[in-house]
Amino acid sequence: MEFSDSGEGGKQTNYVNVAVCNDKTNGVFKSTMNANASMIGMMPSTNDLSYIYKEWLSGMKELYIYVPTTFTFYNENPKIADADYYKNEDIKSKSTIVRLKINRRHFNI
Repeated sequence: MEFSDSGEGGKQTNYVNVAVCNDKTNGVFKSTMNANASMIGMMPSTNDLSYIYKEWLSGMKELYIYVPTTFTFYNENPKIADADYYKNEDIKSKSTIVRLKINRRHFNI
């Protein structure tokens, strides 16, 4: 069993790296939000993530990754229940994509 803060080797970002792409990052994969966004001082970076890696005697491996934020905010919208809303709204432009990269050599995958 290994934890991200167990001190086994280098920085945790060398083993697990998470980047987010959405309108808060101007459509580019980043680990921090743009400076012009509100509450920027309160938003954590995806570089500060934690993970738990388990390798069982049977050979099965588990990797749990805690991503502190995807830089998305809840925007209450009463029109969301209306089916016509989705026909007019570009869903892809409002989506968030999370990219996960792991070090295959470190985790023996």
